[in-house]
Amino acid sequence: MSAKNEPSKGFSHDMQAERVQPQPDHPIRAIELFAWLGVDELHSGEIGLKQVWAPGAKIPLVAVKRYTMEAPAIVDAMQRQAKVYGKKIRLCRFVFAEVVSETPAGEDKP
Repeated sequence: MSAKNEPSKGFSHDMQAERVQPQPDHPIRAIELFAWLGVDELHSGEIGLKQVWAPGAKIPLVAVKRYTMEAPAIVDAMQRQAKVYGKKIRLCRFVFAEVVSETPAGEDKP
């Protein structure tokens, strides 16, 4: 089996993901994601999702609304990180490509 057809390693073993057929009119096709990306500060050479510190946690910088990622506090934090580590950080827009698998729907909670 080619790597392209292997199950996603992102799902836990007890979660059943199922393959889906292309659906050109699916509402998820209208979603855009905006994320801050940059080269790893530890010189691995890998590009990754940038994060900011919040009380007790790190928050990955990804959202469906561009204005959320362009909030002055976030832009300032990214500019500070870029200055400290000497690496460019970019706000990127991702548009729908395809759904490769999806989980079954859970039960609705009241």
